[in-house]
Amino acid sequence: MRNSQTAFALTTVLLLLVGAEPAEAQRVGTCTSPLGEAYLDIGNVRARIFNNGNLFWRGFPNVYEVPKGGGVSAMLNAGVFVGGLVGGELRVAAARYSGYEFWSGPLDGDGNPPDDCSVYDRLYKVSRSDIDDYEATGTAASDLREWPTGLGAPTYAAPGNGLDDDGDGEVDEEGGEVIALLGQPLAERKDRVIDLAAGERPAILGDQSIWWVMNDRGNEHRVTRSPPIGIEVHAMAFAFEVPGPIGDATFYKYDFHFRGEDKLTEAYLGLGVDPDLGHFQDDWVGSDTARGIGFVWNSDNDDEGGSGYGTPSPALGFDFFQGPIVPSMGDTAHVSGAPVPDFRNLKMAHFVFYPNGGCVICDPRYASGFYNYMRGRWNDGKTITEGGNGRDFSDIPVAYMFPGDVGESDEECQYWSECNADDKGTDIISANRRFVMSTGPFTISPEDPQQIILGIVFARGANNFNSVTKMKQADDLAQAFVDANFMAPAPPAAPDLAATPADQSVILEWKNATRSNNYLESYSAEDPFILDDDNDYLFEGYDVIQYDH
Repeated sequence: MRNSQTAFALTTVLLLLVGAEPAEAQRVGTCTSPLGEAYLDIGNVRARIFNNGNLFWRGFPNVYEVPKGGGVSAMLNAGVFVGGLVGGELRVAAARYSGYEFWSGPLDGDGNPPDDCSVYDRLYKVSRSDIDDYEATGTAASDLREWPTGLGAPTYAAPGNGLDDDGDGEVDEEGGEVIALLGQPLAERKDRVIDLAAGERPAILGDQSIWWVMNDRGNEHRVTRSPPIGIEVHAMAFAFEVPGPIGDATFYKYDFHFRGEDKLTEAYLGLGVDPDLGHFQDDWVGSDTARGIGFVWNSDNDDEGGSGYGTPSPALGFDFFQGPIVPSMGDTAHVSGAPVPDFRNLKMAHFVFYPNGGCVICDPRYASGFYNYMRGRWNDGKTITEGGNGRDFSDIPVAYMFPGDVGESDEECQYWSECNADDKGTDIISANRRFVMSTGPFTISPEDPQQIILGIVFARGANNFNSVTKMKQADDLAQAFVDANFMAPAPPAAPDLAATPADQSVILEWKNATRSNNYLESYSAEDPFILDDDNDYLFEGYDVIQYDH
């Protein structure tokens, strides 16, 4: 958290920037808003996904159903906000309700959008079962067969494929590497799809993935009234078919490619959320600054009405599990599981609640309002202060609203939270809630994209307070899963076994080859799903079982 002097100084700089005379507008396209959609529906969640920067809602129905099949949605709408400075000029792209400033398709080498974005108005949905079915039958579902490798959809190369993946003159001879064609001109790769027969496979995450590509230069930005940034976004929504908290969660990976000649600096990624946790009129929100969570929960233990969860009421959390990277000597960041020395991953930087409406503490207006929210300030650039509703309750500037631990009951609610807004135990009246959570600031250079993984976790405890506790435990588990690059540890490899028949007996001999992960019975693995210091699995021995047949 910045100190008060720094916060006030940055506010002054921000007001100068957003008040500057805009530079000459970039050339934009004439694309219509995309209509593509797909449902992420594996595990215990069913979610409606779009390729316009928005999630879960584009008019009736809003769908983020957890548990799947329960008939109750935990969220109305979530939209991606991106903002930063290009040559000192503020530029913002946002998706919000019916105002979408992302269009389908890639940008070319000069940063120009397609002449017709509708050609790319599609999401590609592939499951592990689709790949298994192809392996067994040779018949591929259309999204698997047409997986757009040339547009950047992650694809595992076949061994010795002879491809110059990144245009550097080097040929990839290793199987299992992800093909990277983005260094080639768009015209040469845009129609290139996966070659299943040659051994290529989609590099999906989870047990089901939905992939799409979008850009912010397909048309004018009529919501933020900002010049386009010039970004191409590769997005993947994915989930896991497992029981427990991971099966109740969904994940979203965004790769941001800046196609301008300069850099995008002082950049923030924001998520604008209208959660509507079941019945929408009894919601509270909060943040956990240690974990980097923004969350919604219920003000009582009965989420009433036909759209409600009933009793007990649940909680829903949002987390930037893998944030953008920034230079930091001696630290190590991770991108797609790979270490990046002397960098670190950012977590949630700001959390701001606001009511709906057109006031200075309400819905964002124009580029400056969106950017101010992403920087943890009100629409008008004024600093958020601790206490009450965050506006003029005190003179203590803060980066996060409602960070107090809600505990397990009203008596345990810490200041500052919606159940203790004034350090005297006073509640804020519950109602429809909206919030922006953001990560930043960071830089995106034309040669250095940024990758962000965010996720949504769900929990239903013994009551509304305990649901928040359970949600945070689910978030810890999901964070460990991301940190392990979504991979559980492999079990000890089976030994090489030799059986020699003898008189009314058999002699068994076994050993582990040097390539085995249990060579010399030395197997050891750390389990990311055990969240304490004693999470190592050590090999202990073999069981030999004799039975009649």
